[in-house]
Amino acid sequence: MAARASIVVVGGGLAGMSAAIEALRQTSHIAGVTVALLEKEARTGGNSGKASSGINGVLTRTQQSKGIHDSVEAFVQDTLKSGHGRSNETLVAKLARDSTQAVSWLQEDFKLDLDVLARLGGHSFPRTHRRPDLDGKPQPVGWGIVSTLGRHLGEVAALENARFKLVTGARVIKLLPATQGGVAGVVYETVDPDTKVIQQHSMHSDVVVLATGGFGGEGSKPHYLKQYAPQL
Repeated sequence: MAARASIVVVGGGLAGMSAAIEALRQTSHIAGVTVALLEKEARTGGNSGKASSGINGVLTRTQQSKGIHDSVEAFVQDTLKSGHGRSNETLVAKLARDSTQAVSWLQEDFKLDLDVLARLGGHSFPRTHRRPDLDGKPQPVGWGIVSTLGRHLGEVAALENARFKLVTGARVIKLLPATQGGVAGVVYETVDPDTKVIQQHSMHSDVVVLATGGFGGEGSKPHYLKQYAPQL
């Protein structure tokens, strides 16, 4: 019998974990709603855990405390300029507008110490939020964020009668079509740790959130990298 979750999130990086956390929070008042997060690696984090520069945001409490008069429009224009005409202006505007809430969410809800600002290439104001040095050494920003969110989700999953399920080592290979159109779930593969046999599973759902990022981690047979970024 196929498993079921009300909401399935595919991908356990920063985007996927954030989506799972907010899905749980925004449905906490609805009885019976469950959330599952499927991650192909053995642990959550993804490429987000390797990010070292920081997270960009405007009009944050950190900028305000340091007297930096940044704006959404300045962030938009910096991003469009760096995109050399290839950027989707609607998405860029959303990125800039939502950046305040994104940084605040991490600072206030998860007590992350994103209190150091840097002005990196392409930015007209210091808006890259970083963590303070620890014992004279830089703290990895990406790992600090994803490990904090990962611990939170681990605690939620461990609760009795938890509404959340984390499945690692689960490689999603197909979306299940709904009879009336749309998506009704996913098919994913796992590898038996003893026999190394690949096993296939289905998980039905009302909602599927794809948060799988790019294709930079294709592995030894990089089909998409060769096709779209042969210079890499």
